[in-house]
Amino acid sequence: MKTPSETAPEARGEGRGHEPEAGREPEAGREPEAGHEPEVGREPEAGREPEAGCEPEAGREPEAGREPGAGRESEAGREPGAGRKPGRELEPGALPDPSDALILALDTGTPVASVALVGPGDRPRLARQSDARNHGPRLIFTLQELLEEGGATLGDLAAVACGRGPGSFTGLRIGLATAKGLCYTLGIPLLLPSSLEALARAGTAMASPSGSPGLVAACLDARRQELFMAAYEVSGCAPPRELLPPAALTAQKAAERLSELAGERPVTLVGNGAALFREALQAGLGARACFPEGAPETPDARHLADAARALLAAGRVADLVTAEPEYLRPSDAEQLKARRLAESGRGPSSPELDPG
Repeated sequence: MKTPSETAPEARGEGRGHEPEAGREPEAGREPEAGHEPEVGREPEAGREPEAGCEPEAGREPEAGREPGAGRESEAGREPGAGRKPGRELEPGALPDPSDALILALDTGTPVASVALVGPGDRPRLARQSDARNHGPRLIFTLQELLEEGGATLGDLAAVACGRGPGSFTGLRIGLATAKGLCYTLGIPLLLPSSLEALARAGTAMASPSGSPGLVAACLDARRQELFMAAYEVSGCAPPRELLPPAALTAQKAAERLSELAGERPVTLVGNGAALFREALQAGLGARACFPEGAPETPDARHLADAARALLAAGRVADLVTAEPEYLRPSDAEQLKARRLAESGRGPSSPELDPG
């Protein structure tokens, strides 16, 4: 018959995976089994480090000389994108030479997206247009096609030009987001010419066939029975001179402003807004209204690149962080929200919020 001291551990309840009985010290020289925590109130064995990745037990001081969380960067207070840099960074004030710049231009503010690769001098002016309603999926593919056709790479680009609008809210955001991403990655400047100016540049030859000064009104359909319009004085190869800044107007109001501006001069109207509201514009301008055959209906990215080159020469480069499209009016969602606030008595027209 076996004595109690000879009884197997399993019979005493000390088999693998079992905790020692309460109040009983482990056998001398025997290490606690792997995976088991020390008993509450017991200090870890001298010279033994806590397991990697484990936090110190509550109430224990961190190891001498070691700061809590040392070696790990705190998430709080960390800037988004910290540690990332553009592929190439421009030195302050260092801009590419406008006369030798290869510019990628895109305008996505209308149902017809336009993309162009325009170089200096006699280099071919390549362009693509798409009438797809959703510009996003096609845009990058079109950019790649143009670069391949022009024998260029992204690294050859000196700047990216994006039509700042006005136009479709979604379309403008897609174009600007794409342009910003390219500029940030490549470390090149972003240029934001007006989409209406690009449209006016396309109508220059029609408004000033002999090189004498002419008046061009660039008009785009703004929906809601309005048009986006800006007026420019054009003369031969000179850049258009803005006379009326871009605005969202009814056709009647647009005709009134153009009539005051033109005096006795003829007005060449271009763009899909001019075609859509032709009758109302004709009534307001009379014989001064000119609707040339073959007039462009939407901005051409090649003319946008020309406008961008002028901005580059003037050093008017957009900020990649703060640049926004030119919407000219609130979105439908913003207008609906304002209307509901006004109806509930919490809008700007309510007495308690009225600054006057």
